[in-house]
Amino acid sequence: MIFIALVMGFSVYSNSRKLDRIPEDVTSSDEEKCIKKGGEWRVVGMGPDNRCIIKMIDAGRPCTSNEDCKGVCLASIDSKPGDKAVGECSLYNLVVGCHSTVSGGVVGQMLCSE
Repeated sequence: MIFIALVMGFSVYSNSRKLDRIPEDVTSSDEEKCIKKGGEWRVVGMGPDNRCIIKMIDAGRPCTSNEDCKGVCLASIDSKPGDKAVGECSLYNLVVGCHSTVSGGVVGQMLCSE
């Protein structure tokens, strides 16, 4: 498994894909901007710093790639790398914990991020 520590928003994920699918100002480290965008300013993951977490408008929608989502296209927990799959768009802009994404209708490796 690959472990990736996230500092702010999303960092580089598998295949050098970026997971930040929302405008830069929405993932700002500025609490005021976060609240104005409808976000919640709080600690996310294991880091000590607050980050802006925003519920995605397409959360739960079926997807076959990150391009189908405002957030990330997540595979089901029982999926295996290489399986053909339809995933679901992430609930929030920040995805923490261990999970696999779907790209091109195929499940990727499980990755863990904080």
